[in-house]
Amino acid sequence: QTMGNSLCTLIHSNNINTNQQAEQIIDGALSTTMHALQTTVSRAFRRNSPGALVFKRDMFFNIPLAADFTAIQQNRQLQIDRNLE
Repeated sequence: QTMGNSLCTLIHSNNINTNQQAEQIIDGALSTTMHALQTTVSRAFRRNSPGALVFKRDMFFNIPLAADFTAIQQNRQLQIDRNLE
């Protein structure tokens, strides 16, 4: 859905005349989507982004991140259990 929304916005706001222009728009949409997904903060990850967890660094500030993966897993399990009730 994120990719589709990004493409719709870019296609409707640009006049596309060549394949090269279309490829540039698709490349822009891909990079925008990747950035959005890597930096989105999730409650399931104890308010950390997926990128921060993978690289052990905050995605916006140059500071290290110490993630407690056991606590994250327990928090996600609690959310799943609540949703199943």
